Amino acid sequence: MAVPCVNEIDEKWPLEMKYSTKRLPQPGVNINVDPAFMVCCDCTDDCTNKDKCACWQLTLEGVRRTNDGKVDANAGYSYRRLVQAEPISTGIYECHLG
Repeated sequence: MAVPCVNEIDEKWPLEMKYSTKRLPQPGVNINVDPAFMVCCDCTDDCTNKDKCACWQLTLEGVRRTNDGKVDANAGYSYRRLVQAEPISTGIYECHLG
C-alpha cells in the first residue's frame, strides 16, 4: 500500500522515499533504541480501546494541539488503516512490542 509523503513547508515535491518496515538509519541520524525509551502501551486487547491505549492518547493529544484544541476521534488507525483525509503533522504513535 502506498504511504503518502507530505511537504507542509512549501510547494516543492518531497524527494522520492522508499518505505521499509525495518529501521534504516542514515548517516547523521540517531535512532534511540534504548529499552527505557522504547516503551509500549500496556493494552491487553490489541489496542482496540482508544480511551485506554496510551499510544492512541498520544496521537489524539498531538491532534488537539494542532487543531485549536478540537478532538478528531478519527485520528490514527482504524482496522489497521489510516482513515482521515488530512495528514497528522505531529505524527501517529504506533503500538509495538515492548
